[in-house]
Amino acid sequence: MRFPGKRIAVMLMAVIPVVGFSSFSPAAVGRMSGNISFVNPVSVTTAHKNISFGIVHVVPGDHVIMDTSGHIRVAGQGSVEDPGGGEAAKIVIGNVNDQTVGFFSDHYQMGQGIGAIKALCSMDGIGKHDQKCDSLENSPNIDKKTLYIGVDMTIASALTPDQTSLSSLDMSVVYMIKPYVCLLLGCAFCLFAGSSAYAACSATPATAQVTQLKWPGLQIPGGSTTYTVSGTGGADSGTGTSLYGASARGQYTISKASGSEACTGITINITSVNCQATGCTLGSWTGNYNGTNLVGNPPWSGLALPAAGKTLYLGATATYDNTVTAGTKTPTFTIAVHYNSNADTNTAETGSIGFDTALSIDTVTNINFGTVQAVTAGDYTINTSGAVTAANGGVWIYG
Repeated sequence: MRFPGKRIAVMLMAVIPVVGFSSFSPAAVGRMSGNISFVNPVSVTTAHKNISFGIVHVVPGDHVIMDTSGHIRVAGQGSVEDPGGGEAAKIVIGNVNDQTVGFFSDHYQMGQGIGAIKALCSMDGIGKHDQKCDSLENSPNIDKKTLYIGVDMTIASALTPDQTSLSSLDMSVVYMIKPYVCLLLGCAFCLFAGSSAYAACSATPATAQVTQLKWPGLQIPGGSTTYTVSGTGGADSGTGTSLYGASARGQYTISKASGSEACTGITINITSVNCQATGCTLGSWTGNYNGTNLVGNPPWSGLALPAAGKTLYLGATATYDNTVTAGTKTPTFTIAVHYNSNADTNTAETGSIGFDTALSIDTVTNINFGTVQAVTAGDYTINTSGAVTAANGGVWIYG
């Protein structure tokens, strides 16, 4: 017979041993006896069958786990908003009699983005809360027990923000005899029909300047030349000549401004570069992010998630020639940052670079004290107008 929501089957177990037997004879009658036992189907009452994870933030490869105590966690890069807010599925098992009962899960239906599901079981919430259901048996001679069921789901593909994924599985409760032979299928029913909203990578980064990128005052050259400010903390280099002032690599803080940072990393690029001076270009950018020197030219990908804030240093090479004009210039560039393959968040930045001519001496006039008296010790002073004075025994004569 069938009932809504479950299927129940009854199996009769007959053992008919031969008590006595003789060869056929009209004067003799063989007498046989036997016994048969009936087992009531195990009863199952669903106390709570829906499992909801609430809002979790995940990326492909993460495991979203609710153990049988209702605790929720994410194994991987993701996170869960309310780890203690779950409730495991719960069914009450009766009519156990003097039999041993086992549990098996099957008929897994994967929701969108879900790659695998594994049921977790514990009896009366005692012992391990994350063991496989098919490794658990109910002790005999206990009329009624409660089975708690959790689930371990593997995320296979990215989900869009606020997307809901529905999955399900069936749980079978069976009578067992050693060596674990199923004698009677007690019940199979839809257990897990919970919903979980997955917030995919939706974070927006922010960039804030701490120190402006700055070149020193550079001598206007006779031809093309270069001057490099290192973004990795090294010494300045190039063929140009520094006249005055100090250089400084740019320092910036990259952080998460909003959204879910359930992402694999960020990419940093330098775009829209302009030296803002005729005869000058900027290029060959170098940098250091989160304590690690950046390799090659931008964009730099696969960088650590910034979270509350990580430091970026930048440097670049200025190439300039004799057509630059004297004065301080304000170069411009954009720091473009994005999570995963999301759109760039662009932050406009400025630098500072100056050009000047070298000092020159047009006329040199030697200092001439004129004629003084010989073999006479003394002090002689000449002022800026050329007048000479003698002191301390000195005698100036002429000149």
